[in-house]
Formats: sequence, C-alpha cells, structure tokens
Amino acid sequence: MGKKVFENIISESKEIKETIEIARKVALSDVPVLLLGETGVGKKLFANSIHNESIRRESLFVSINCSVIDSNLLESEMFGYKTDTRSGSGNVKGMFEEANSGTVFLDEIGEMDSSLQAKLLGVFETKTFIKTGDLLPTKTDVRIISATDRNLEQEIEINKFRRDLYYRIGVVKIEIPPLRSRREDIEPLARFFIRDFSIKMKRNIEDIEKDFLDKLKRYSYPGNVRELRNVIERAIILTDGDILRVSSLPKEFFKEATIAARENSSSTLDEIEKHHILKILQQTKGNKTRTAEILGIGLTTLYRKLQSYSIE
Repeated sequence: MGKKVFENIISESKEIKETIEIARKVALSDVPVLLLGETGVGKKLFANSIHNESIRRESLFVSINCSVIDSNLLESEMFGYKTDTRSGSGNVKGMFEEANSGTVFLDEIGEMDSSLQAKLLGVFETKTFIKTGDLLPTKTDVRIISATDRNLEQEIEINKFRRDLYYRIGVVKIEIPPLRSRREDIEPLARFFIRDFSIKMKRNIEDIEKDFLDKLKRYSYPGNVRELRNVIERAIILTDGDILRVSSLPKEFFKEATIAARENSSSTLDEIEKHHILKILQQTKGNKTRTAEILGIGLTTLYRKLQSYSIE
C-alpha cells in the first residue's frame, strides 16, 4: 500500500469523511493532535496519514504503545539513556531523539504514569528532555500526536491524568467514530480485506454468501475495524472454496443475531434495555464508565439501572 495517507482510509460514511477533512486541515499545521476513539477504530492510520501529509513527511514517524511497556522501560524507549562509556553502551537514543524533525505518536497515552506525564510536559514547555543517567538536556524538534480510548477528562477528575498535559496534547482533538455507528462502511471494508488477504494467501475468493454479508452488517463490532479485519482473515483461512459462507463466521455473530431476534419479538421495554446494557458491558469488558458513555447516560443512572435489573 505504500505510505499511509488519507486516500487509504476506506469509507462511504459521512462521519468518517468529515473526520478526514478535519484531519487534513490539521496535517497542514504543526500543532499537537489528540486522537480519540475506541480500540480498533484506526487511530494509528489517522496518525500516519497526518504525518505523511504534513511538512514533516520526509522525516521519521515513530510510534509507541504506552500501555504495553513497563513505565521504566517506556521512559528509556521514549527518551533514551546514558551509561558509562567504559561499559560499551554509551549514549542510547530514544524515540524523541530518533524522530527529531519528525513525528512521535504516543498511542494509549492515558495509560502513562504520572512521573512520565510530568517529563513529557517538559518536552512541550522547553523542547528538551534529560536522559536517564545524563545531566545535560537533549534538544528535540518533533510533532506529538497522541491517542487514547479513555475519557481523559474523567481521568483528570480522579487524578490519573495531568490537566496541564491534557491541554498540551489536545490543541486539536479528533474523535474517530466506532464502526457500529457507520454501518455503510462495513461492506466496502470487508471487500477490501477480502481482496487484500486473497492476494496475501494466494486464494481466489470470488463472492460472499448473502447471509454472510447480512451478519457482517448486523454485528456490533466491539473491536471495530480491527475486529472486522480479523473476522475476514479467519473466514478466508477456514473457507475451502471460492465463496465466503456464513459457516466461517465466529460464534459471536450468531449470538448477537439471537439477541436481536429476541429484542424484536414480544420482549418488554425493560427486557430490551437490560439485554442492550449487558451487550455494551460485554463490549467494554465490564468498564462501567465507558458503558455509560456509549449508552449516553450518566454513571449514576447506569448504576441505578444495573441495580434494578440485578446486574452485578
């Protein structure tokens, strides 16, 4: 596919097209950007595209996931470290030094601990940082793009994220909508992934069974575009012929169909609401704050409903 640019983002939905237009305008500036959205919506693809259409496009784009590395190791990865040159290690560059004049992408920044948040704030304020084991500051000239699936304003209220850093990283905030809110994108994305994996796996997939496509369109995708991609890859692996059939879909697609059928029958409004809350809780892996956000209700209201429906 080559360099990731906005033309690579497959979409027919108004929501994503509007989001792309905002991101294109932001790419022409050099301000810090905060990408918001659930896991799997394509935040890194947007970050890459912003970099590749910016004035820094000829320099490095370096990314790191703040949630998968121990905080001490994360600090070394970000800022590097200096050791006694007699040991042979000497000066080890971190991503802020490697990406000088380019872009640093901090994915899942909401997972960063408070001491590292303070050090990152210093980069914004002085364009310098001090490596572990060093006494002198190192200069850096990078654009910082951050991303999170957390509500950072709520994290600020419970003292898990610095308010001053929040305003630094989010000069422009761009929210990427989840796949379930733009269902017109499901089919074109699925067909793209089918072509892509068919080439990679040297398969000749010629068509999609109607029931297969119908179930794709009705599923809620808690894992968003990444989950759809994985589903298509799995289906191609399991399919013997040249048509993708419904039998190659994971069991989750059939569970949701059963729940949908129940909700469309003679269920009461309370039963429908209970099933819907349970479904969103499953998608968020029990995260009640995120569940309340998706449902569009306050956290107190959610707790009251959970109690009334005897949901633990």
